Amino acid sequence: LQTTAGAAHTATQSTQVWVSLGSGSGALTGANGCTVAVGQSSCVVSGLTYDRAETGVSLAAEVDGTAPTTSPFFDVALAPTQTTIEVLSAPPFYAFDRVQVRYSVTGVAPMQGEEGYVNRSPYSASCVTLPPLAGFVLRQDCSVRLEVGTELSANYYAYSGYGSSTATPVTLSVSPVALTIEAASVPTPRVVVGTPFLLTTRIRGARGENLAAENDIFLTARDSNDIPVCNLYQGTPTLRSCYLTANVTGLRTYSISVQNSQNIVPPSPVNVAVEVIAGLSITGSLSTNGNTNPRMCATSPNADCDVSLEFNRYFCALPIGWTGSLYPQVDDLNARATPSVISISGEAGSITSNVFFSLGSACSFDTDASGAVEAFSDGLFVLRAMLGMPAAANEASPVNACARRAAPDRTSFASGQITSLKYDIDGDGAVLAATDGVLLMRTLLGFKGDAVTSGAVGNGAIRPSWEAIRAHLAGACGVSAPQ
Repeated sequence: LQTTAGAAHTATQSTQVWVSLGSGSGALTGANGCTVAVGQSSCVVSGLTYDRAETGVSLAAEVDGTAPTTSPFFDVALAPTQTTIEVLSAPPFYAFDRVQVRYSVTGVAPMQGEEGYVNRSPYSASCVTLPPLAGFVLRQDCSVRLEVGTELSANYYAYSGYGSSTATPVTLSVSPVALTIEAASVPTPRVVVGTPFLLTTRIRGARGENLAAENDIFLTARDSNDIPVCNLYQGTPTLRSCYLTANVTGLRTYSISVQNSQNIVPPSPVNVAVEVIAGLSITGSLSTNGNTNPRMCATSPNADCDVSLEFNRYFCALPIGWTGSLYPQVDDLNARATPSVISISGEAGSITSNVFFSLGSACSFDTDASGAVEAFSDGLFVLRAMLGMPAAANEASPVNACARRAAPDRTSFASGQITSLKYDIDGDGAVLAATDGVLLMRTLLGFKGDAVTSGAVGNGAIRPSWEAIRAHLAGACGVSAPQ
């Protein structure tokens, strides 16, 4: 407070002083005044914040009943900042490692919406902005991919209120990684002439980590004449692969090598031996529907089948003249595959057959757990059990070569299904050979309609028609039947 002559004026009563922006294009926030106590001539306003760096800013102050007084012009500078880089991961570091790096910007209390951004090198899209903390404008934790000679740098750029700043670069000691290559053919070890097969590789780093996704690692397959035949690209998260076709029978060897670079210590070339045979190639997609450990069981020897969960496919190579059946199987003995069996009678060339597994059902006629319900193994066994044939005699029934349920367990399984009425096909409240057994055998032999139901439906049956019986067998028991 001053007199008109400019001398200090002592307040005789508490006096409120109001402060506002006199000139400037920014916004003034915080406490907008203070109180001059009795006997004093001044007070202090604290906590004022101005949100724009510019020149020619002034403040205006007034007391009730007096004209405002304006301060001299002054300049508002950008709030200073400091950017730092901190490597959170511990060495040693190898090429392609992902390390955690924290980028911090310190400065005055954050101005909401004015935090700005950090421009980082190497660039990383995997960053998390940390919660606000006193003394920090911005903090980010990022996952950074390393290469030999990596230098970490960062520049902070504010939107308006803060000053920009540059971090001191951090150079890391990054060693080239010694790679391990695992290679195979799919199927292995034999493929069929004139049909595509897969060369696959797994690439592992110094700690056994998967490096299949690293685009800076180049793999090439060469034939025995050292002629490149394909480059292996990422086909799944864990595999590099390429398709090849061998047009001549015999033993073929493919050499897979890694192109040298500053980031890797290339391993010695890895050889994959493939026997190319005349015969039949069978492949298709594989949908497990949550079932585990899918595989193909063959009833005759010399069938080479592989399942690739990475590609959700299976591959089989069968020699020329091969005769038998392939049964898709999973760990759940009651699960069903469509198709449940692929029968081969000496064909050559290639066949595509997609396989879909469904979850197991409470009712199952697959007594031997081969993966398929068949007339002369499962059907005959069930019919004899319904007739009350002694277990020892019934266990002499034909057994599928891909059966996974031994004879005593097979008898126990069928008995449990009969006792619990799971085999009550017509729904008359009883399991009888003359009705349910006949309905089952006729269905498994390929009959349909009246040829199945005629004279074989019990009194009071809730499923007297072929349509009802067919729907029950398919829906409750996983048995496919003709339309």
